[in-house]
Amino acid sequence: MERFAAFSPSDRAVMREAYEDAWAHLVKSDSSLVGPDIEAATKDALVLDIIAGMRAGVKDARSLRDHALANVGVHPE
Repeated sequence: MERFAAFSPSDRAVMREAYEDAWAHLVKSDSSLVGPDIEAATKDALVLDIIAGMRAGVKDARSLRDHALANVGVHPE
């Protein structure tokens, strides 16, 4: 079984910032992806993409956010 090292506190802070910014962007844009029937799936997709980006070595919150938004079909700012 492959093990992944835990993310450092600074990595977790970057991921949290990326997630919060991505979610705020969706809410502000009044996207249908924040509706009650799809909100949980959208959040899961954002989180999984941000984690994958961090594992791939991306350490910039804006890059993580932009990639996660693009993967749910939203053009980032």
